[in-house]
Amino acid sequence: MLLVVLVGVLAAGVAGLLLWNGAIDTAPRRGLLPSVQIDLRTAKTPLGPIEYDLYGTEGPVVLSVHPGLGGADQGRLFANWLQRDGFRILSPSRPGYLGTPLESGRTNEEQADLLAALLDELGVDRVGVLAISAGSPVGYTFAHAIRTGSGGWSPSAE
Repeated sequence: MLLVVLVGVLAAGVAGLLLWNGAIDTAPRRGLLPSVQIDLRTAKTPLGPIEYDLYGTEGPVVLSVHPGLGGADQGRLFANWLQRDGFRILSPSRPGYLGTPLESGRTNEEQADLLAALLDELGVDRVGVLAISAGSPVGYTFAHAIRTGSGGWSPSAE
């Protein structure tokens, strides 16, 4: 019985690949959902390049640190509910995901420093943090080490 199930799953996968037209939208500017558009950019920081999407032009900034799959696109999707309330949503791709090379930061501490460098590059001096699943350790490290939370983040405080 198990063999029949395994063969059936394999056959369904092969059929899916044969029918798939290969169309995956990987353009930097694309729609994720009807109400969610992203415009991926790359900031060149002193600690390395980091890909990000920044939604909105006014209002408080929420740094959305994505989970294990995806990158800036997933961070944007998870924080989408905030856009109606006037928040700007900054969703970077952590190192090793999408357009941010792993060399930009391997440890939680290095990634937290990279996020701070991105904020410096963008001229953002205060953020709230929304960290999801596998992005949480980096989000917590950032919040602790870089002084976010209720006190805000100050680029000049080292």
